[in-house]
Amino acid sequence: MGIKCCYGCVAPKRYPGCGAHCPEYIQEKAEDTAKKEAYNKERRLTGEIRGQRKLRYARYLQHRGRKK
Repeated sequence: MGIKCCYGCVAPKRYPGCGAHCPEYIQEKAEDTAKKEAYNKERRLTGEIRGQRKLRYARYLQHRGRKK
């Protein structure tokens, strides 16, 4: 992840506001955003599954203690 096209750029090619007009930067930014969105979607799904598992285990422990 991360944008590397402008990392080594120096002046005449790089200037203030370059990110808004540089076609290389715009393309890499779109790719990076898509990758981050896919990663975040996967994290949300696995986080929800992990949360459900945690609740089930907590309920199991709670009911196990009552049976004694």
